[in-house]
Amino acid sequence: MSGTVVAPGDNVKLHCFSRIKFEAFILTKEDAPRFTQRQSTTSQDNGQQTTFHMDRVTSTQAGTYRCFGAFDTNPEVWSHPSDPLQLEVRGSAGWSVALVNQVRLSLAGLVLLALVVVLAEACYSHKRSFHGLR
Repeated sequence: MSGTVVAPGDNVKLHCFSRIKFEAFILTKEDAPRFTQRQSTTSQDNGQQTTFHMDRVTSTQAGTYRCFGAFDTNPEVWSHPSDPLQLEVRGSAGWSVALVNQVRLSLAGLVLLALVVVLAEACYSHKRSFHGLR
């Protein structure tokens, strides 16, 4: 697949498959050199495969992923990369930016209303005390 969209909190499975009998697959994420998962493979349909599980994904896991194959005898040598998979994490789970902004605007409106009430009360009190002095 060229890309997929999931909601925050979803569980995602990324499958790697090759006709070459690799002993391990490595999953990498572009722009995140420390994100590397390595798993052994199982035989499937005249090739090797593995499944990488990502439980309860968040927006930080969005990005471009690729699989590489490797052999146990020379684990630092990897195959050419797979085609990229673009994972997008978006949806209704969690706080969206629009909702956060709406909450901020509502709170700002309440603060403004409180200030208007305090100002009106101060003006009324000042007017009453001014008339009381006469």
